[in-house]
Order: sequence, then C-alpha cells, then structure tokens
Amino acid sequence: MTRLPAAARATPSRDPRLFAIVLAAGLSQRFGAVKQLAKYRGQPLAAHALRIAESLCSNRTVLVTGHHGAAVHRACAPIAGFRVHNSDYRQGLASSIAHGVAALRHAADGVLLLLADQPLIDQQHLTRLAERWSAAPERVVATAYAGKSGVPVIFPRRLFDDLCKLTRRHRRATAAAAMRQRRPDRYSCEAAATDIDRPEDLAEISTDTPPTWL
Repeated sequence: MTRLPAAARATPSRDPRLFAIVLAAGLSQRFGAVKQLAKYRGQPLAAHALRIAESLCSNRTVLVTGHHGAAVHRACAPIAGFRVHNSDYRQGLASSIAHGVAALRHAADGVLLLLADQPLIDQQHLTRLAERWSAAPERVVATAYAGKSGVPVIFPRRLFDDLCKLTRRHRRATAAAAMRQRRPDRYSCEAAATDIDRPEDLAEISTDTPPTWL
C-alpha cells in the first residue's frame, strides 16, 4: 500500500487539508498515442496538469499513473508530491480515483480531482474552488461548464469511502451523475469544457506547432 511521504503528513493545522490528485493513467485509445505525453505549449499534458495542481497544493499532490506509467512519471519529474501507480488502469477512470484517494484518505480533509487532458484549466480556477470548499469543507465543490457539473471537483473526507469503492462499472458519466445527485456547490469555468480526446483537439488550442510526443 502506498504511504504518504513524511512531508505530506505534517502536523495538522486548523485549516482543512486539501490534496490534489492528477489522473494520468488512461489508455488514450481515441488519441492513438500516449496522450499524457503529447505536448501543449512545449510541455507534456500530464506535466502541465501537475504543475497547475502543485501551484495550489505543493507537496500535497498525487500523480496517478497507469498506461506507460514510468514514461509519464519521467515526463513530469521532478514532482513536489508523490506518485501512485494504478496497475488496474485498464478498468478505467474510476479505478484511478479509487487508488489516488486510498493513498491519502487518512491525511486529507478534501481531495481535488483533476484530469490530465483539460489544459485550459488554470491556477486561478483551482484557487477559487479551494476557497469555496475551505469555507465549508463538508461540501462538494464542482466546476460548472456546458450546463453540467464536472471536473475539476473537490470531494470532502465524508465521501472518501464511496470514492475508494469505485470500480470498473462506474464510467465517467455515472460518476458525474452521482456527483450531481449530491447537489454540489458550483463554480463556472467554460474552459473546462475543452478536453483532449484526439490529436486534432490539441492542435486546435495549440498556438505553435501541431502536437508532438516525447
């Protein structure tokens, strides 16, 4: 079982402890290559997402790898927090969420879930989510875009057991439906609607050359 580094298990303060989990384990089947390694503005997508997460949570950041995990880890180095490898990554996103939450459930008061394929998400948006959650750390705080609630999203400690029980039958749509049923607080960010499924998606938002890979 993965254990948190001592620095991440520092003496608790009166402020709620938020950890970020960057989900970068997927097979990228529609992309046709290792999507996590495709470059956006000169940086691999996984590393870009991790840097944004670290700007908010520093060493309280978890990188969840799976498909080509070693290469993704190298592309993100150095990392301020730690890595969790999901050997069950073929079971889908739900298994990566479960692995990430299980690694920090006894240290965190809340978890911020981010995907590696939403490159237009910025630090400002994550900071606003965190501020809303810190004011009432028992609630879910989700990103609102395209008329729905989605990721990035912050889940409180009271839901960690549910997150750790996620299995392959929980597709992303099912998880999103469960989140909506909990009536999350929402903060709008239309940039979250841009996710990278195919190389042309990345080419559309790149300002320089077509996507390349490490």
